Amino acid sequence: MTDASLMGRLTASQRLQAALLGLVCVIVFGNALAGGFVWDDNLFSANQVYWKFDLRTILFGLANGLEYQPVRDLTFLFDILVWRGSPWGFHLTNLLLFIVVTLLVQRLATALYSRFINDSRASLVPFATALLFASHPLRSEVVAWITQRNTLLATLFFLLATLLFLRWQDGQKGQLLALSCGCFILAFLSKATVVVLPLLLALLLLVRKDGESRTRAEWLALLPFGAIAAAGAALHLAIAGRTTVIAAAYFGSIQERLAVALQIPLFYLKQTLLPTAISAFYVDAFSRSFASPGSLAATLALVIILTACWGLRQRLPELALGFGWFIITLLPVANLFATSPVIADRYLFLPAVGLAFVTAVLMERLLQGNGKLLCVAALVAIPLGVMTVGQNRIWHDDISLWRATASRSPLVAGVWFNLGRSLHKTPQLSMALEAYLRAVKLDPADMRALDNAASLFPSTRGPIRERHELVRSLAEQLPDYPAGLPQIGNVQREWRYPDAAEELFFYLLAADPQSMHLRLAMANFYRKMGAADRAAAILRQ
Repeated sequence: MTDASLMGRLTASQRLQAALLGLVCVIVFGNALAGGFVWDDNLFSANQVYWKFDLRTILFGLANGLEYQPVRDLTFLFDILVWRGSPWGFHLTNLLLFIVVTLLVQRLATALYSRFINDSRASLVPFATALLFASHPLRSEVVAWITQRNTLLATLFFLLATLLFLRWQDGQKGQLLALSCGCFILAFLSKATVVVLPLLLALLLLVRKDGESRTRAEWLALLPFGAIAAAGAALHLAIAGRTTVIAAAYFGSIQERLAVALQIPLFYLKQTLLPTAISAFYVDAFSRSFASPGSLAATLALVIILTACWGLRQRLPELALGFGWFIITLLPVANLFATSPVIADRYLFLPAVGLAFVTAVLMERLLQGNGKLLCVAALVAIPLGVMTVGQNRIWHDDISLWRATASRSPLVAGVWFNLGRSLHKTPQLSMALEAYLRAVKLDPADMRALDNAASLFPSTRGPIRERHELVRSLAEQLPDYPAGLPQIGNVQREWRYPDAAEELFFYLLAADPQSMHLRLAMANFYRKMGAADRAAAILRQ
């Protein structure tokens, strides 16, 4: 294994490939720079800890009140200092970090491939790996959402730690092992999901060429990584327990979580192969029983895939490495340890490196030639890139994000609440009302949606707590999705408090007199109340 295959000098071909990968990242994610702050971004963009340059809280406290991630927090401090709160600058930092991650994916694929193929420097497998990784629309959540800065940084330092460990294996230089451990610490201080690095390094030692043996020193080198992982996990669990993050996320017994964990890898494999139903918030539809058909099928599929990879580790060791990477890096987010939500695109960011490597290797084995590999990889990457550009647009602002998410996950009350809250800041109050009503209908105990919807009623209707009943009466009249407020009343249920509904509609119409959405709702209301002449008059207008 040569230095050029790891962290050393690049060949002219590798430099060209790196430039092309950087260009692809800019083309595919360039439109993300026009996005604003969305979802939880205000926890960072408006955080006074950063604006006051409070290094003590960043280094020794919880800057956002939830997690200890000082490396991430220092980069936000940089953004505040340089960009002065401009979302464009925050997004630019994310994009630059993603370009570095993509280039490290190429270097890692080169290093892994060179363990088994002597002429790996002439192969385009590393380039195809990085190209497929970078162009996939499942990367959009991490790159276009500023909050996911921690995922970018953790992945960057995780890849660096792995590369430095491989180079240490090649030269047995102690300083490289120390640098690798240092990068692992930085990864941990970015996001705790990197805890599995010792397991991954053990896999790298296990999967080897025929006749190649591992020395005792190589196995002993895993000890400092294990110690860092143990200390980091203990720190993370202590902080998470104190902030109730874990307690709020846990559900069911360990058997139920294990049943879900067995189904999660296949969900991500399906999303990778068919990324047509991407959502910022997926419905948790996993079975909690080992005996369910879904859990049994997922378990059988995983056993078959893992058995095949291990059985082929001598003939196709690259597959064992790539799929092993996917499974090992997925463990912290497979809900064996609590995650909220249960599944998300961001959880796949680091595991996707292994899937991209497996895909590129299989392409190369089937096509038998760099030219064919490059053509097929490009043909796959182009439509993926087009989809990614479209996915970035969804992350442009809160309204576009939650509208798209609501259309794909219409049974999640929290999604409708977030949509209502984003619309509440605009003149489109009737649409905000519809979103709140949808949230109340799905989760009648959601006090946030009840309070916000009640605040839309005139104050003459009494305190907000008294208006909750009026909100519930409106929610009863809202038809199931996709029918909305314009079809309100088209249900087999008597309308309670019709006078309050009429007053609310006029009150909202005064705020947004051009709202066709609200006028149609009023027409439907009058039709249900038997005032056909009023309904007809509104429809004529």
